[in-house]
Amino acid sequence: MRLKEAEKQQLGQIESLYLSAFPAAERVPFALLQEKREEGSVRIFAVESDEGDFNGMAITMESEDMALLGYFAISSGRRGGGIGSAAFRLLKDLFADKRFFLEVESTSVESENAQEREERKIFYYRNGMEESSLTVLLKGVEMDILTRSCRISYEDYRRFYISLFGDEIREKIQLIHE
Repeated sequence: MRLKEAEKQQLGQIESLYLSAFPAAERVPFALLQEKREEGSVRIFAVESDEGDFNGMAITMESEDMALLGYFAISSGRRGGGIGSAAFRLLKDLFADKRFFLEVESTSVESENAQEREERKIFYYRNGMEESSLTVLLKGVEMDILTRSCRISYEDYRRFYISLFGDEIREKIQLIHE
């Protein structure tokens, strides 16, 4: 299993998985992610088998000493065999020198996919992530922030997003609790 920066010909597969795995309310337009990739603040990875078969994708965003795992998905037919955990370990190693964090839909909100949200959180806990005290409303979705043994304040979080997407994102981020 390997994690590698996506090549141009892989972007279609990655975009397809991205669109199917994440709700519209949580997605950044893929074209914008590609633009930010060209600027150097976003990295798009393919998760591949040792033979080069496509197994999944990861999209990270970086600013200063922080790295956000914005999107991470394993192809539906490949889940449950340890590929996700192996890829996640590679991501944590890759960003060992940064404050590494991610957002998950809050499990304190009633939803149709409550079981899925809980399972997602358990996956990240099992793979070394910890609950932070930070919960935000990001583009109308309540998100819990998980970190790899680091502190991220609400101000850090806002500054991170503003550095990536400009001032227009400011009104789409609200603190629920810190």
